[in-house]
Amino acid sequence: MTDSPAADVLVQSMTRALLDDREAAIEGIFKSADLVLPYACWTPDVATLPHATLRAFAESMPLFARGGMAAVLDALQAPSHAEIAANSLVVRLLDDGDMEYVHYGETLAGTGGYSWAGQRLSSMATRTHFARYYQAGYLAAGKRRKTLYTENAGGAGFAVRTWCRFVVPVGAPRGPIEGFAVGNIGLSGPPMWRAVSPRGASPEIVARCNDRHRRFALETAAALTRAADRSAVQMLDGGPIPFGLLAVDASRLRYANAGFLDAFGLDAQGLAAFEPASMFADTAIWKKVAETIVAGGAPEQIETDIMLARGRKAHMRLTFARGSYNGGAGIAIWLIDLSQRRALELELVAAREAAEEAARAKAGFLAAMSHDLRTPLNAIIGFGELIARIASDPAKGPAQLAKIADYATSVTHSGELLRTLVENVLEAARLESGKLELARERLNVADTLGLALETLAMAASQKGVSLAADLAPDVEIEADARALSQIALNLIGNAIKYTDAGGAVRVRLTRDDDGGAELEIADNGCGIGPTDLARVVKPFERGEREAGTPRDGVGLGLAIAKGLVEAQNGTLDIASSPGKGTTIVVRLP
Repeated sequence: MTDSPAADVLVQSMTRALLDDREAAIEGIFKSADLVLPYACWTPDVATLPHATLRAFAESMPLFARGGMAAVLDALQAPSHAEIAANSLVVRLLDDGDMEYVHYGETLAGTGGYSWAGQRLSSMATRTHFARYYQAGYLAAGKRRKTLYTENAGGAGFAVRTWCRFVVPVGAPRGPIEGFAVGNIGLSGPPMWRAVSPRGASPEIVARCNDRHRRFALETAAALTRAADRSAVQMLDGGPIPFGLLAVDASRLRYANAGFLDAFGLDAQGLAAFEPASMFADTAIWKKVAETIVAGGAPEQIETDIMLARGRKAHMRLTFARGSYNGGAGIAIWLIDLSQRRALELELVAAREAAEEAARAKAGFLAAMSHDLRTPLNAIIGFGELIARIASDPAKGPAQLAKIADYATSVTHSGELLRTLVENVLEAARLESGKLELARERLNVADTLGLALETLAMAASQKGVSLAADLAPDVEIEADARALSQIALNLIGNAIKYTDAGGAVRVRLTRDDDGGAELEIADNGCGIGPTDLARVVKPFERGEREAGTPRDGVGLGLAIAKGLVEAQNGTLDIASSPGKGTTIVVRLP
């Protein structure tokens, strides 16, 4: 069956020991084979077998075995024997002395990860020394024509599993042995073997074997723990997640992987002097963590700001676990960088706030738009009705010509206000969509500003606001005439709007150091608070006035002016103080 002399000797020794029923000899043989075989006996008491499936196998299979190999295989095909079939195997004796697996249960194949059906026992022997043990049991059972029961565990993979095997020789009572049917059950947990022999095993042998197995299990568990520690350290050393091991008094780090050393800019010498408290931006959090560790606990998972190498601060999640790592006790700590997630959360919060602000601004815009549209429309409709009423009475017509002229002027003024409002809305839409078209040409800036000042002079006079201008006559730039006029009208118009009667608005034009135009518009009106400066240049936002003072406009003038300035590669800067006034400086190249 095998070319190994040592294996042959082992098989022969096992066979002789089993045939002679010498339990002490069996114990010694399996110990030398690096196996743990605490028990083996002939014709066991079926009622004492440690598993129901094994008891069912032991009760039924000897009867089928008397009918030969065919009867055994037929019995295992029966649905009523499905559980027995899943936990059993059948080997056939070959003419050359080898054995062949003709049945290998699904449960056994699943546990071992491989089915030996159709394979020779000699092939199995090249993979595991357990095959020698199986061969010895089969040969002994065949020679004695008796059922054999064994329990064994061996090797690291078997440290917590006991294999209980019931071997039945297959063959007619007076005919040759054709093979063997074997019930095979794996029981989890460290075994404590019972005496299943009708006469029982000697207490000394059972106690000695159980003691040896306990030592074996403890040694195996310790070896597995050491191997797991080595594997864990190797895995953590090469892993991207920073990992360290705090001492049980939280005073120092006993170990740190490459990711941890890199994150904190440490080497082996620096680790020895590293103070864990220096990791935490918030010392109060570290104090709480240290107190928990010293008290014998493991801190809960936390998220906090951690100070890394080169002064960088990162928002990280810290996970702790108390245990034994790399040969000693301590507190394991894993650090996962959440900075990107934190930044994304802040961006989402900012986006939500911006969306809410935009929604509020648009709601205010709709309210203001409704008011500002209705006001000129009501005037147009009202004065139109008066004109129609006067025109329908010929007798009153000539006498009311002066009033008709005044009414027509009011209609025209209201229509211009309405047109300006609509144009502002359209201009804002073009700026926001990026579809603004500019026609650049060489312009004299003072001429364009002069026209805007003339347009706004009446509004300033009616409100009692002084409007003064100091315009350098020789400032010329490449710009869009309509856009430049719109900038001037919006900014000067806003200055007049937010300056009370008796106040003053001053407009000054100069050439800047780069040859461009610098336009300064200053007023001594209500001014803008520092928290509102960034807000008022956005669409639909307006400056706050004194309590109880109504506000007109929809909050587009300053936003449009800024957009038109920037569309021409210029800048718009605002300096303001509540109650003292506002100064706006526009620079166009």
